[in-house]
Amino acid sequence: MAQGYPQPQAPAQYGPPQYGAPQYGPPQYGAPQYGPPHQGAPQYGPPQYGAAPYPPQAQPSPPRVPRPPEAGSFRRFLAATADALAAVAAGFAAAKSASGPDGSAGTYFGTLAAVFLAASFTNQVLFTRLTGFSLGKGLLALRSVRRADGGRPGTWRLTKRWLLGFVIVVVGLLTEEPESEGTAVGVRVVRRKHLREYRQAGVRLG
Repeated sequence: MAQGYPQPQAPAQYGPPQYGAPQYGPPQYGAPQYGPPHQGAPQYGPPQYGAAPYPPQAQPSPPRVPRPPEAGSFRRFLAATADALAAVAAGFAAAKSASGPDGSAGTYFGTLAAVFLAASFTNQVLFTRLTGFSLGKGLLALRSVRRADGGRPGTWRLTKRWLLGFVIVVVGLLTEEPESEGTAVGVRVVRRKHLREYRQAGVRLG
């Protein structure tokens, strides 16, 4: 029996690819898609800085130094008496020198009053403004300071205190209830050692 020959196969067909059939060739890359990122997708870029998560903490205020206490009433009374005697002595000396042996009573007492007021103003206002104390307060180691902060009082404040002092003396003699003129004008009379301690404490805390 004769051996048969294989049947020739039909040649491969060329044409557009059929869907579902494998396609050969270089891979196709699509264009990148731009737009807002999808929710949950990681975002890249510089970090965003917002407000601090914690509010700033308030700084604690420095402790306050207690102001020096007012000196005792007896010590202040002695200082005021010494200032008054110094002014009276200056007034008497000037009045005796101005009136002379044949001077009139008007000249004598007028000079006495004028010099007394001038000496008192110079001592308790001008001298206190420069040094912080009058002659009487200096003898008893006292100082005149502002009640608010312990600083040296100004000229106008000392002038009001000096004028008010005469009124208080008269009211005290009439009512027997004298008040402190320092309360009205914001001036306090303190001891020198207490003022020194107050200032030293303020320097340490500052």
